[in-house]
Amino acid sequence: MSTNNLASERKRINLTQKEAAAKLDVSVRTLGKYEADPLVMPGDFIVRASKFFGCSASYLLGMTPERSVA
Repeated sequence: MSTNNLASERKRINLTQKEAAAKLDVSVRTLGKYEADPLVMPGDFIVRASKFFGCSASYLLGMTPERSVA
């Protein structure tokens, strides 16, 4: 089951794909691919994105509805 938690987090802090891609050090095309299918995100990106957005890796992967781990 794939969700758009990565896109939701980007929109939550009012960033365009272009702005978020620059901050996360990936291309806009790559970010779009990760937003469409979070299961293709490599581990280093997941760590970077979860730190940037302040949420858990599990949330970004759509494994939990909670933004952070208790």
